[in-house]
Amino acid sequence: AQNNASHTFWSNPGDLWSSKKGHSSESVDLEQRICSDILHSLLRFSTMTYRYQEIDEAHQKTFSWIFYDQQQAGQIDPSQNHTPGVNFVKWLREDGGVYWIKGKAGSGKSTLLRFIVQNQLTELHLRYWARNSSFHVSSFYFWNSGAILQRSRKGFLRSLFFDVLKERPGLTRSIFDLEWEEIKCNYETHTICSGMNEIPMKRLDQCFAKLIRLANSKFRFCFFIDGLDESEE
Repeated sequence: AQNNASHTFWSNPGDLWSSKKGHSSESVDLEQRICSDILHSLLRFSTMTYRYQEIDEAHQKTFSWIFYDQQQAGQIDPSQNHTPGVNFVKWLREDGGVYWIKGKAGSGKSTLLRFIVQNQLTELHLRYWARNSSFHVSSFYFWNSGAILQRSRKGFLRSLFFDVLKERPGLTRSIFDLEWEEIKCNYETHTICSGMNEIPMKRLDQCFAKLIRLANSKFRFCFFIDGLDESEE
Protein backbone atom coordinates (compact mmCIF):
# COMPACT_ATOMS: atom_id res chain seq x y z
CA ALA A 1 0.00 0.00 0.00
CA GLN A 2 1.23 3.47 -0.79
CA ASN A 3 0.42 6.46 1.39
CA ASN A 4 0.31 9.93 -0.14
CA ALA A 5 2.89 11.15 2.35
CA SER A 6 4.75 7.90 2.68
CA HIS A 7 8.06 6.29 1.61
CA THR A 8 11.43 6.48 3.31
CA PHE A 9 15.09 5.76 2.83
CA TRP A 10 17.43 6.79 5.65
CA SER A 11 21.06 7.52 4.87
CA ASN A 12 22.83 8.30 8.14
CA PRO A 13 20.79 7.15 11.16
CA GLY A 14 23.85 7.42 13.37
CA ASP A 15 23.81 11.19 12.92
CA LEU A 16 20.64 11.31 14.95
CA TRP A 17 22.47 10.77 18.21
CA SER A 18 25.72 12.61 17.48
CA SER A 19 23.92 15.73 16.28
CA LYS A 20 22.07 16.41 19.53
CA LYS A 21 23.62 19.59 20.88
CA GLY A 22 23.74 20.07 24.59
CA HIS A 23 23.23 16.40 25.40
CA SER A 24 25.83 14.65 27.54
CA SER A 25 27.30 11.35 26.41
CA GLU A 26 25.48 9.67 29.32
CA SER A 27 22.15 11.07 28.12
CA VAL A 28 22.75 9.97 24.56
CA ASP A 29 23.81 6.53 25.75
CA LEU A 30 20.62 6.19 27.79
CA GLU A 31 18.50 7.17 24.81
CA GLN A 32 20.26 4.62 22.64
CA ARG A 33 19.62 1.90 25.23
CA ILE A 34 15.95 2.83 25.53
CA CYS A 35 15.56 2.82 21.78
CA SER A 36 17.27 -0.57 21.56
CA ASP A 37 15.01 -1.97 24.28
CA ILE A 38 11.89 -0.88 22.42
CA LEU A 39 13.11 -2.24 19.10
CA HIS A 40 14.53 -5.56 20.29
CA SER A 41 12.37 -6.37 23.31
CA LEU A 42 8.98 -4.96 22.35
CA LEU A 43 8.89 -5.02 18.55
CA ARG A 44 11.25 -7.58 17.06
CA PHE A 45 10.25 -11.26 17.07
CA SER A 46 12.27 -14.29 16.01
CA THR A 47 10.10 -15.38 13.06
CA MET A 48 9.77 -11.90 11.58
CA THR A 49 11.65 -12.66 8.34
CA TYR A 50 10.99 -16.41 8.05
CA ARG A 51 8.38 -16.14 5.31
CA TYR A 52 10.52 -13.77 3.25
CA GLN A 53 13.43 -16.18 3.47
CA GLU A 54 11.22 -19.08 2.36
CA ILE A 55 10.10 -17.38 -0.86
CA ASP A 56 12.01 -18.42 -3.96
CA GLU A 57 14.04 -15.76 -5.71
CA ALA A 58 12.84 -15.04 -9.22
CA HIS A 59 15.05 -14.98 -12.27
CA GLN A 60 15.65 -11.36 -13.28
CA LYS A 61 13.65 -11.73 -16.51
CA THR A 62 10.76 -13.73 -15.08
CA PHE A 63 8.85 -10.78 -13.65
CA SER A 64 10.45 -7.90 -15.52
CA TRP A 65 7.10 -7.27 -17.23
CA ILE A 66 5.82 -5.60 -14.04
CA PHE A 67 7.95 -2.55 -14.84
CA TYR A 68 6.70 -2.17 -18.41
CA ASP A 69 3.37 -1.36 -20.01
CA GLN A 70 3.26 -4.38 -22.29
CA GLN A 71 -0.03 -3.42 -23.88
CA GLN A 72 1.48 -0.15 -25.06
CA ALA A 73 4.48 -2.06 -26.37
CA GLY A 74 2.18 -4.36 -28.35
CA GLN A 75 3.38 -7.46 -26.52
CA ILE A 76 -0.05 -8.62 -25.32
CA ASP A 77 -3.52 -8.84 -26.75
CA PRO A 78 -5.62 -5.98 -25.32
CA SER A 79 -8.73 -8.15 -25.74
CA GLN A 80 -7.43 -10.51 -23.07
CA ASN A 81 -8.08 -9.94 -19.36
CA HIS A 82 -4.47 -10.61 -18.35
CA THR A 83 -2.59 -7.32 -18.69
CA PRO A 84 0.30 -7.56 -16.20
CA GLY A 85 2.41 -4.57 -15.47
CA VAL A 86 -0.06 -1.97 -16.74
CA ASN A 87 0.06 1.15 -14.57
CA PHE A 88 2.41 -0.31 -11.94
CA VAL A 89 5.22 2.12 -12.71
CA LYS A 90 2.65 4.91 -12.91
CA TRP A 91 1.48 3.94 -9.42
CA LEU A 92 5.05 3.96 -8.09
CA ARG A 93 5.74 7.40 -9.51
CA GLU A 94 2.48 9.11 -8.54
CA ASP A 95 0.55 9.77 -5.33
CA GLY A 96 -2.31 7.84 -3.96
CA GLY A 97 -4.14 4.60 -3.73
CA VAL A 98 -3.46 0.93 -3.27
CA TYR A 99 -2.09 -1.31 -6.00
CA TRP A 100 -3.58 -4.79 -5.78
CA ILE A 101 -2.00 -7.90 -7.27
CA LYS A 102 -4.44 -10.81 -7.47
CA GLY A 103 -3.95 -14.39 -8.53
CA LYS A 104 -4.65 -18.00 -7.71
CA ALA A 105 -2.84 -19.78 -4.88
CA GLY A 106 0.63 -20.84 -5.99
CA SER A 107 0.65 -18.50 -8.99
CA GLY A 108 3.78 -16.69 -7.78
CA LYS A 109 2.40 -13.55 -6.14
CA SER A 110 4.81 -13.77 -3.18
CA THR A 111 7.77 -14.33 -5.50
CA LEU A 112 6.67 -11.35 -7.57
CA LEU A 113 6.41 -9.12 -4.51
CA ARG A 114 9.87 -10.12 -3.31
CA PHE A 115 11.18 -9.38 -6.82
CA ILE A 116 9.58 -5.92 -6.71
CA VAL A 117 10.93 -5.09 -3.25
CA GLN A 118 14.47 -6.14 -4.20
CA ASN A 119 14.52 -4.55 -7.65
CA GLN A 120 16.50 -1.35 -8.16
CA LEU A 121 13.84 -0.05 -10.55
CA THR A 122 11.41 0.12 -7.63
CA GLU A 123 13.74 2.45 -5.75
CA LEU A 124 14.39 4.45 -8.92
CA HIS A 125 10.70 5.11 -9.54
CA LEU A 126 9.98 5.81 -5.87
CA ARG A 127 12.77 8.39 -5.81
CA TYR A 128 10.95 10.16 -8.64
CA TRP A 129 7.73 10.03 -6.59
CA ALA A 130 9.43 11.30 -3.41
CA ARG A 131 11.20 14.13 -5.24
CA ASN A 132 13.37 15.75 -2.54
CA SER A 133 11.81 13.82 0.34
CA SER A 134 13.29 10.94 2.28
CA PHE A 135 11.45 7.67 1.73
CA HIS A 136 11.34 4.28 3.36
CA VAL A 137 10.18 0.99 1.88
CA SER A 138 8.87 -1.71 4.20
CA SER A 139 7.44 -5.12 3.38
CA PHE A 140 5.65 -7.86 5.26
CA TYR A 141 4.65 -11.36 4.20
CA PHE A 142 1.67 -12.89 5.98
CA TRP A 143 1.92 -16.67 6.29
CA ASN A 144 -0.98 -18.77 7.56
CA SER A 145 1.30 -21.75 8.14
CA GLY A 146 3.62 -19.78 10.38
CA ALA A 147 3.59 -18.70 14.01
CA ILE A 148 0.83 -16.45 15.35
CA LEU A 149 2.80 -13.23 14.75
CA GLN A 150 3.43 -14.26 11.13
CA ARG A 151 -0.27 -14.33 10.37
CA SER A 152 -1.63 -11.50 12.51
CA ARG A 153 -1.98 -7.75 12.28
CA LYS A 154 0.00 -7.46 15.51
CA GLY A 155 2.96 -9.19 13.89
CA PHE A 156 2.62 -7.02 10.80
CA LEU A 157 2.68 -3.78 12.81
CA ARG A 158 5.56 -4.88 15.02
CA SER A 159 7.59 -5.84 11.96
CA LEU A 160 6.78 -2.57 10.22
CA PHE A 161 7.72 -0.49 13.28
CA PHE A 162 10.97 -2.39 13.74
CA ASP A 163 11.89 -1.92 10.08
CA VAL A 164 11.19 1.81 10.11
CA LEU A 165 12.63 2.67 13.52
CA LYS A 166 15.88 0.76 13.12
CA GLU A 167 16.61 3.14 10.23
CA ARG A 168 15.10 6.20 11.88
CA PRO A 169 15.58 5.74 15.64
CA GLY A 170 14.81 9.39 16.33
CA LEU A 171 11.13 8.67 15.72
CA THR A 172 10.99 6.05 18.48
CA ARG A 173 10.42 8.41 21.39
CA SER A 174 7.62 10.36 19.70
CA ILE A 175 5.79 7.23 18.56
CA PHE A 176 6.26 5.02 21.63
CA ASP A 177 6.26 7.83 24.17
CA LEU A 178 4.58 5.87 26.99
CA GLU A 179 6.90 2.89 26.61
CA TRP A 180 9.89 5.23 26.41
CA GLU A 181 9.07 6.95 29.70
CA GLU A 182 8.44 3.65 31.48
CA ILE A 183 11.78 2.21 30.39
CA LYS A 184 13.56 5.47 31.19
CA CYS A 185 12.05 5.43 34.70
CA ASN A 186 13.27 1.87 35.20
CA TYR A 187 16.81 2.86 34.27
CA GLU A 188 16.79 5.98 36.43
CA THR A 189 15.42 4.15 39.49
CA HIS A 190 17.59 1.09 38.86
CA THR A 191 14.49 -1.05 38.66
CA ILE A 192 15.21 -4.57 37.44
CA CYS A 193 12.49 -6.00 35.20
CA SER A 194 12.31 -9.69 34.40
CA GLY A 195 10.71 -8.86 31.07
CA MET A 196 8.77 -6.14 29.30
CA ASN A 197 5.05 -6.42 28.80
CA GLU A 198 3.88 -7.06 25.25
CA ILE A 199 2.38 -4.00 23.55
CA PRO A 200 -1.41 -4.43 23.24
CA MET A 201 -3.03 -4.33 19.81
CA LYS A 202 -4.95 -1.15 20.64
CA ARG A 203 -1.70 0.58 21.55
CA LEU A 204 -0.02 -0.57 18.33
CA ASP A 205 -2.90 0.91 16.36
CA GLN A 206 -2.47 4.22 18.20
CA CYS A 207 1.25 4.24 17.46
CA PHE A 208 0.65 3.42 13.80
CA ALA A 209 -1.67 6.43 13.57
CA LYS A 210 1.16 8.55 15.00
CA LEU A 211 3.59 7.18 12.43
CA ILE A 212 1.26 8.04 9.56
CA ARG A 213 0.71 11.55 10.94
CA LEU A 214 4.47 12.08 10.90
CA ALA A 215 4.50 11.54 7.16
CA ASN A 216 4.70 14.81 5.26
CA SER A 217 6.27 16.39 2.21
CA LYS A 218 9.75 15.60 3.55
CA PHE A 219 9.06 12.14 4.93
CA ARG A 220 7.34 9.34 3.01
CA PHE A 221 6.59 5.61 3.20
CA CYS A 222 5.78 2.84 0.77
CA PHE A 223 4.49 -0.47 2.17
CA PHE A 224 4.44 -3.75 0.26
CA ILE A 225 2.22 -6.35 1.92
CA ASP A 226 1.91 -9.96 0.77
CA GLY A 227 -0.71 -12.56 1.62
CA LEU A 228 -3.51 -10.45 3.09
CA ASP A 229 -5.77 -13.47 2.56
CA GLU A 230 -3.46 -15.43 4.89
CA SER A 231 -4.00 -13.04 7.77
CA GLU A 232 -6.08 -14.47 10.60
CA GLU A 233 -7.97 -11.17 10.93
